[in-house]
Amino acid sequence: MYAEDYENTCRLYEMSPADIHKNLWAGNISMKRSDALRIGLRADGVLSYHEDLRFGIRCQLAGLEAVFDRSLLSWHWHRANLRKLARDARRSGRGRAALVGEFPDLCEDLDPLGHLSSSETLVYHMFGSLLLSPVVAMVSMAISFLAGRMRMWKLELLAARVLRLLALTSAYERAVGQRRSKRG
Repeated sequence: MYAEDYENTCRLYEMSPADIHKNLWAGNISMKRSDALRIGLRADGVLSYHEDLRFGIRCQLAGLEAVFDRSLLSWHWHRANLRKLARDARRSGRGRAALVGEFPDLCEDLDPLGHLSSSETLVYHMFGSLLLSPVVAMVSMAISFLAGRMRMWKLELLAARVLRLLALTSAYERAVGQRRSKRG
């Protein structure tokens, strides 16, 4: 699933080079030292979940041009159990909400709800309420685990995708809601 996400991001880079910075994944990044020093990293040395994305946005705001070169091969061989998958999705949702607070002009680009496929939108509308999504996420985790044990790979993947979707969107909505309630 992670490798597929990585490949989908690479296709996005190829189709829309102007969107590279707003979708940056850390990995193999090459840039002039002077630009890197000008953009800088966080002074405290703490890297948040979407620090690569934050860095990309800062590069875009500084006027740097991003270029994706498919000939520089890379694979994203990340493995995670279902608990880590859900934890990473929640961290991603909270991280995206923090970036929206930092870069409000990019809210539309950073909001994961605006980038759902039609099937993901359907699942989100059916099960994405803040009350229902934790229950459905737990059931999805159990189904994915059991399907994997039974070698039902398509069901395992489908349930894992539902788990990730609900963990990501509920964490994002909670974080955005908390920020709004603090301002209001």
